[in-house]
Amino acid sequence: MPSHYGKMKKKKPLTKKQKSLPKSLQRKIKNIYKTYSLYKHTRNTITSLDKLLLDLNKSRKSGFSINEAETFDYIHGIGSAILDSQGRAIAGISISGTKGTINLKTIPDLSLKVMNTAKQISQRLINN
Repeated sequence: MPSHYGKMKKKKPLTKKQKSLPKSLQRKIKNIYKTYSLYKHTRNTITSLDKLLLDLNKSRKSGFSINEAETFDYIHGIGSAILDSQGRAIAGISISGTKGTINLKTIPDLSLKVMNTAKQISQRLINN
């Protein structure tokens, strides 16, 4: 890591319960879902509340999200949250590419790079 980012504090790993979406957040998402329709853009678009909650839980546990051509055919992406000093998501960072560049073979390496970049930005915001 470049020295101009300073030392990042090591945090204790989250417990299984902490990695799950809090019930209060699930209720908020369900209330939003009642007033907003998830339109199908491609065959991979998440349009059900159950699938959305599963995907959000998976993203929270892994530290990154994957877009597998959910908005545009052939466009894939990886994103990670930028957190404030309270650990709340305040922004995000992502990369996009074709299936040829973002796929099962490249996701492990690319997701680490995206998460590390998000952590560096988070730390820099916290330190300023």
